[in-house]
Amino acid sequence: MPSSSPQNSDEPSGLLKTLGAVFSLVLFGSFLSKLKTPPQQSMNSISPNTEASDENDSGRDLQPLSAQLPPSAPAKDNSYRCCHHKTPLLKIVLDVGTFLMAVGAVIAASIYAGISYKMWGEMQQQTCIQKDAAMNAERAWVGLVGNPQVEVSSLKEKRFTAQITFALKNFGKGPAFNVSSLSNFATHGHVSDIIATTCNFIFPGVGLKPTRPVYPSGEIYKLQRGQILYPDQPPFAFGTDTSGESSTVLGQEVFVVGCIAYKDQFSNPHWAKFSFSTGPLTTDVVRDPSSFKHLYISSANNYTDDAEKKPSCPVTASPE
Repeated sequence: MPSSSPQNSDEPSGLLKTLGAVFSLVLFGSFLSKLKTPPQQSMNSISPNTEASDENDSGRDLQPLSAQLPPSAPAKDNSYRCCHHKTPLLKIVLDVGTFLMAVGAVIAASIYAGISYKMWGEMQQQTCIQKDAAMNAERAWVGLVGNPQVEVSSLKEKRFTAQITFALKNFGKGPAFNVSSLSNFATHGHVSDIIATTCNFIFPGVGLKPTRPVYPSGEIYKLQRGQILYPDQPPFAFGTDTSGESSTVLGQEVFVVGCIAYKDQFSNPHWAKFSFSTGPLTTDVVRDPSSFKHLYISSANNYTDDAEKKPSCPVTASPE
């Protein structure tokens, strides 16, 4: 069994630290902007001593001096000097500097976040690839052992019967479950269709959806649940009985095709297709039952589900 893959990490924690630094800079700038120069106390705000003694040392009344003082300046002059002061240059410089620092920090954080996200995606892809590679190295791999064996009745009759037998072996490291297989005859122009139909009969046994319906409406899957093949187990023999019109195989290059379906120990369904022929149409055709004694592997229609498997790992955009 493959070792458990590392858990997918969330967004890098460094991004959170960077955003926290930006927030601190903004708060610091806001604090500096609220600093004000100490208010200048107007000299006129100091109230004169109105409690001066009205008597001198001799006890005689004196005239109040307030009558001899000139009138004070209008109140509007004091309010102008108090409330309409200019903003200190230092405060302006601090505000502009704080704003520029905040903008620069936001830009830097955005760039860092983009780079971190790209690195995170590449790490996720590498983790997925390693996981798939580990599973493929440990899972079950079922395939044929040798060529199929065919026993055919006399082709002089209108119809013939045949029995196709073949051996399957688990070449992987894990057990294979629900192993099923079927085979049949096919001729030129119909090989792909016959293989597809054969696979569709056994696909439901491993949870695969047929490419097209092959059972009557409402009829359940009647084939057995299949066999269990272990890696160290000897080859297991499977057989299929078939029949047909003798005229369809005489003088033809006949193909012995089949399909294998199974599940690995990770409950993932798999299939394999195979195809053999009695010989090229131009040199060796079926003339009697002995033509099926020597079968040749076909150059096509021998492949597994890995050939059509879509990438399961996320694909990151390559740098331009």
